[in-house]
Amino acid sequence: MTYNLDFTTMQEMSLAPETEEDEILQNLYCMLSTAIGEVPCYREFGLDKSFLHAPTSISGTMMIAAISDAMTEFFPELHLENVEFKFDSDHPDAVGCTIEVNDDE
Repeated sequence: MTYNLDFTTMQEMSLAPETEEDEILQNLYCMLSTAIGEVPCYREFGLDKSFLHAPTSISGTMMIAAISDAMTEFFPELHLENVEFKFDSDHPDAVGCTIEVNDDE
């Protein structure tokens, strides 16, 4: 099954997601919006966000690599299929993205 996750808007969190798809998307969103080192007692959890300080010419590639590495470590059953970057002309320094992942089923 293919899942699409949009990082251009804030996602609502639920302590009891209604479907398995909602749970997968919520867990993935949580992991990818957390920087490595932010979670006490689990400092390795999250995304390496060093791409935020890289030149724009290489930051996209670094971001895709960071997402792929984090998914491999924390969600090995999911495979990164596509990353689409979204730019906002009102906020030129902010870059959002939509990712597409696929599970082994």
